[in-house]
Amino acid sequence: KKMTDQDVFALCRCYFEMGRVGEAAQLLRGISAKLTDAGALQFAATLFQEAHQDADAEDALNRYLKLNPSGDANAWADLAKLQFRAGRKQAAQQSFIQGYQIDRQTLFQRLQKDQELYNLAAPLFQRRQ
Repeated sequence: KKMTDQDVFALCRCYFEMGRVGEAAQLLRGISAKLTDAGALQFAATLFQEAHQDADAEDALNRYLKLNPSGDANAWADLAKLQFRAGRKQAAQQSFIQGYQIDRQTLFQRLQKDQELYNLAAPLFQRRQ
């Protein structure tokens, strides 16, 4: 019997929870283009980020944020970091601003703990003075 996409997704979650991130990401890559549910896309983004598969993570985050543009400051911050790593500084700053407009407090707290996010966002705050 062939596994359905739901079976594959469930297996990915199990692998992920067991710490087998690489295997989970490899499995998920086969079905990620078919994911349409916001929760599934959010999980995919997290998994791909943990597996250091930035392009897949960015794709999942973009699709997740199209479904949920104003509800998730952290997803915008994650997207900003991926764009920044890829050398797309302006896109990264725009994504950070989107998230900052949704939830300033959450992102400000993240800036204090996340050097990479701080590096991409610092110029935005310096410009305002």
